[in-house]
Amino acid sequence: MKKTLTLVTLLAGAVAGYSQGVVVLSEATTGYLQAQIYGPGTATGANQVTVTYGGYQTTEYQGNSSTSTPAGSAVYTGGALSGTGFDAQIYGSSVAGDTLADLVPETAASGSSVLHFGTTATSEGFTKNAVDITMAGLPTGSTGTYAIAAWNTGGGVDTTLAEAQAAGEPWGFSTLGAVIPANPALGLPDDVTGFNIAVGSVVSSPEPSTIALGVMGISALLFRRRK
Repeated sequence: MKKTLTLVTLLAGAVAGYSQGVVVLSEATTGYLQAQIYGPGTATGANQVTVTYGGYQTTEYQGNSSTSTPAGSAVYTGGALSGTGFDAQIYGSSVAGDTLADLVPETAASGSSVLHFGTTATSEGFTKNAVDITMAGLPTGSTGTYAIAAWNTGGGVDTTLAEAQAAGEPWGFSTLGAVIPANPALGLPDDVTGFNIAVGSVVSSPEPSTIALGVMGISALLFRRRK
């Protein structure tokens, strides 16, 4: 499989008057970040991690395959994502070093900020077309944080990550990367890797009865100490 790519590049300052950073999510410009995304399955040569976002968590693999740039050693058993049955979107923050929980879906300068995936042998696993993403509150020269989210749309029904999570569809996130708007445009560092999506679950929380017992226990201890 030849290399196509998910391009994430910075165009802040390319248009006079820009006060916020703009990120372009695209599929075909040589020399920029290329992170291929795969379907559910296992992987060798990749890191298995538990990702938590929006009250849900999933266990996925993160790592570049040989068709990503930079090339990695990850081999995924799930096929590369293809077509309108899967979506991708940039999540970001205007604060450097933020965690995944701090990121929010970024909006497009015009149109939708969500992209489908390529359908040819050389474009599967990479987003189709391009979109300008406005990084809210991130001026030129400042550093923000971003990640790429992807999910199964359930046949086009789940148009957002939150909907896919609630419906029990596979989803996932890339590793975190840094966004530094500049003029002229800059390519992002290669710290965002490819990954696979996986079925997640609701983050477990203590049952009300468990919480009540804990409160009773603490109250009993305080009562004994006062006596």
